[in-house]
Amino acid sequence: MEKQLGLLDFMNVGDTEGWNLTINIRQPIFVEKEKVYVSGIGCKLELKSSVGEETPPLARLNASISGKFSTEGGFSVEQEESLVRTQMPAILFPYLRGAVTSFLANAGFGPFIFPLINMQEVAKQSLKDVKPKIIADQ
Repeated sequence: MEKQLGLLDFMNVGDTEGWNLTINIRQPIFVEKEKVYVSGIGCKLELKSSVGEETPPLARLNASISGKFSTEGGFSVEQEESLVRTQMPAILFPYLRGAVTSFLANAGFGPFIFPLINMQEVAKQSLKDVKPKIIADQ
């Protein structure tokens, strides 16, 4: 957080108007030894200063979450990669959203309400040309 008096005056409980949200979906990883996929999603939240655009944000939060997933077979390679690219970020997103909301509320910012986001579509677009990175040994 910036050392600004305006931060102590912040009373926008439940108002997301002053926040900028960026979502980042990481390239999935396939760990051959364990036959598991690792997926990750992150977000960056910045509380805009009311002074002007050129001033630094009052507060900044970078948060991310990762998960380990496996399949039991029965899927083609294309189906499995589609699941990896679209479903894993969609599964992780509610956990990230809950952690960020809880953290901001406990820090005195009140509840931050994430805008409605179709994570499957965001993941599909973000990772459409991305293949899982393969790690042979871990």
